[in-house]
Amino acid sequence: MSFVTDLIISIIARFRRAPLSTAAQHRGDRTIYMCGYPISGNSWASFMLSYMLNVRYDTADGEMSPKRRPLMPLLSGTNPHQGGKRFDSILKNHGSPEDVDLRPGDAIVYIVRDGRDVVNSYFHRFEKMLQYDNRRSRRIAARLRGLVPTRIRYWAITRYFAVLWARQVEEALKMDVPIVRYEDVLENPQAEIERLVTFLDPEAPLESSAKAVELFTLENMRASVRKSGAGPMTDRVGRAGNWKEYFTPRDVKWFDTRYGDLMQRLGYDQPI
Repeated sequence: MSFVTDLIISIIARFRRAPLSTAAQHRGDRTIYMCGYPISGNSWASFMLSYMLNVRYDTADGEMSPKRRPLMPLLSGTNPHQGGKRFDSILKNHGSPEDVDLRPGDAIVYIVRDGRDVVNSYFHRFEKMLQYDNRRSRRIAARLRGLVPTRIRYWAITRYFAVLWARQVEEALKMDVPIVRYEDVLENPQAEIERLVTFLDPEAPLESSAKAVELFTLENMRASVRKSGAGPMTDRVGRAGNWKEYFTPRDVKWFDTRYGDLMQRLGYDQPI
């Protein structure tokens, strides 16, 4: 990536909201910080973990999306089943583990997803949300969208997200925090969430794992939103490998050249 492009991305990134801006509200709790770049599945993993451990779920992104508020009764830590005793809350956030002010009794988990799926899904979510976002910057972006061809928008936005994704993942690897791959949870959610619960709180019961997986399937969450009338969910397909339907050979080469080594360190195969 050229110096000029990298400089522009760095400047734009400064205007992003601090991903742990509300974390101070949770100090005093024994908190699990569920970190991860956006569109990496940390909300989904946090929901299942909150339900299983029967602890309060919070988000450092500000208020919970109206589309997901119908889920809150399940995430309040007041379910009838027995949970864990080691933690009091889960704080889902899109920050780097480096941003966490870790206190005694806290824990960090980092959720990672194939960067190609991340940037592809993030682009589509960004485009979809423009029509619902009333912030001035987003209204301007929505108007400009008609002037810029889709492929150019895709090229620019996915590369911007890729740089930020890679920086955060590198920081997580550098800190040697526990890393959970989204694709592993997707392939076997019950086994992976049980493994994570046992790692965090070895004495926590596992009997509620099947129910946690059932409650928070994408289809069941969408059904909950439809019943509430909160509007359409922004979640798209949720499966692995959807990037293959959108990446051009040029996109594949660009990503592989810059992040192929990082992908291998995370256990992902490089694209052919």
